[in-house]
Amino acid sequence: IRLVPEGRMAAPPVESGGKISMVVEEWTATQTEQFSAVHRINGYPWRLKLFFSDDDDDDGKKRYLELICDISSEAELWQCTAAVKTVSPLQPGTSYRRSHYFASWYNGGRTRWANTSGDWKVGDRLEMEIVPDDGERWRVRPILYPSVPLDGILVVGEEKRKIHVNKKSLASQSPFFDRLFYSDFMDKNMNAIRIGDVEYKEFSNIYRMIYGFDGASLSDENVRRVEQLADRFELKIVEDRVVSFVLSDNCSFSQIEKLMFAEHCNIPFMRDKIISKMNDELEELSESPLWFELSKETMQALMKQCILTKKRMRILCRKNQSERFCSSFVPYFLYFF
Repeated sequence: IRLVPEGRMAAPPVESGGKISMVVEEWTATQTEQFSAVHRINGYPWRLKLFFSDDDDDDGKKRYLELICDISSEAELWQCTAAVKTVSPLQPGTSYRRSHYFASWYNGGRTRWANTSGDWKVGDRLEMEIVPDDGERWRVRPILYPSVPLDGILVVGEEKRKIHVNKKSLASQSPFFDRLFYSDFMDKNMNAIRIGDVEYKEFSNIYRMIYGFDGASLSDENVRRVEQLADRFELKIVEDRVVSFVLSDNCSFSQIEKLMFAEHCNIPFMRDKIISKMNDELEELSESPLWFELSKETMQALMKQCILTKKRMRILCRKNQSERFCSSFVPYFLYFF
């Protein structure tokens, strides 16, 4: 089986500069949205979207303007903050400024400028000036074009089904496969290399995630297994997708469940983002047996969050834990008591 991108949409045209704009076109009777070209600003690709909201009644539909940070087409895990100035043709000479946080796990990197529409006419130019900060450096998803030769074969699972791969591309994403293909490994010169202890369906799923192919599945039910495989095969791009999913509202885990997931996976970035969202869960966690499973670093991060949220944990040093943790928490004790 050759897993290659099929039916993928062509990339939209890209323009550069600090401003992004679009001209309102005349819509057909069934048209519901219009997109601008992609503008790359400080390394981030941006698009404008004009659309009808599903929340409006058919008789009173308004068109809304949405700014999209389109880096999700290139990376799985990213974040940035942008200062945005909006110029509206409805009030010539006036503009609106605001700062907005964009992240891969937050509404798909989108933000809606509601209440800015309804009366735009055909020919009106909608314009935004964007100044993004550097944000977090993202890991770029690799591209595997149909023309790239598939010079390696992996025989996966008990089913012994074959996946044809490009060895150089896969090795660039994984130290595991780099060693498998290019180190002094006994199987490196074989035409087909066995990959055991994983089902074909599981492996083909993470392989699709590496390249952003259609058909990849990530859900509450399989996210733990996907993370296990990402760790085993040292696939950071797949781990990025796991982190983005767990942080998003698409994952129905509670905040405590998400924190324990991050703790067991030892992913500090995910842990810190989850803790920053915790409030009432802090006291609940302090009373839970799960408290004893937390690392010293996680407990310290939780204590800092207690200070930020003005929450007091009832159990700060629990039985059999005082010698291990109390010395690190003295500054926090002084604050609370």
